[in-house]
Amino acid sequence: MKVFVDTWGWLAMANRAEKEHQKIAEYVKNFTGTLYTTDYVLSETVTMLFKREYFEKGRDFVEKIFETAEIGNLEIIYSGKDTFLNAWNSRLKFKDKPNISFVDIVSFVVMKKFMIRRVITEDNHFEQVGMGFELVK
Repeated sequence: MKVFVDTWGWLAMANRAEKEHQKIAEYVKNFTGTLYTTDYVLSETVTMLFKREYFEKGRDFVEKIFETAEIGNLEIIYSGKDTFLNAWNSRLKFKDKPNISFVDIVSFVVMKKFMIRRVITEDNHFEQVGMGFELVK
């Protein structure tokens, strides 16, 4: 099984005060497939973590993400030119959805390419685009 982790998912895992922290942490702990995320999502996550948390906590959490990738339970997809251009073309197609972030659109492109349907997020944009994505909340 494949599940994509959006920024909200990482932030929910990082912050015990987050209302869905326990639920998401348990889901990930018991998950037996591969988690996926992108460098764009991680960029957004790092920015938000360092705004919300003290330095050491943010650093330690991000390092745990990298450790998870090292042991093979997480695949970090690094966006290149093709992904960016596909996302740009998708941005143009979603002209009726101006509130969808480019980070999310990159995520849609990656999820489609890797045939990932489930995503850990509270972001309804993943459902609104009609690409068959299912939220894990």
